[in-house]
Formats: sequence, structure tokens, C-alpha cells
Amino acid sequence: MADERPKATDRLADWLLSHVPFSTLTVLTMLIVSYRIDFDVPLSILAAAVLIDVGINATRWRRRVKAPAHAMPARRNATA
Repeated sequence: MADERPKATDRLADWLLSHVPFSTLTVLTMLIVSYRIDFDVPLSILAAAVLIDVGINATRWRRRVKAPAHAMPARRNATA
């Protein structure tokens, strides 16, 4: 019988892809094609990816903070 529970590496990969997708994909791409890129170029590419991820997370945070309380979905079986 196979163990269907997600392992720690799977959970880490899911977290990285949901919270810092550009940085994660940039690092993975650099690992794959590192033999063709100079040392100075990856740092600027990675810095740009980190800035994009920070912008995405800041936008998500602002939307979450601005969401009105009445926009929350009603719970099922709640008494009125």
C-alpha cells in the first residue's frame, strides 16, 4: 500500500510555488542552465524575480486587508 500523504519536500515545493513562484522558477532554471550563464547575470535576474514576488505578495496582502467583512461567505447550517 502506497503512502499518499504529501512529504516534506512536496509541501515545501507547494509553498514555494504559491508564495514565491518567480524566484522558485528562476532558481530552478538557473540550476538547469547554469553552465551557460555568467556569474553577474544570475544575480540581477534573481533580484528582478524577488522584486516581482514581493510585489505579488504585497498586492495579495493589500487585497486581503481591504476585503470587507460582509464579503465572507456564509457558513452552512448557520442559524439566522
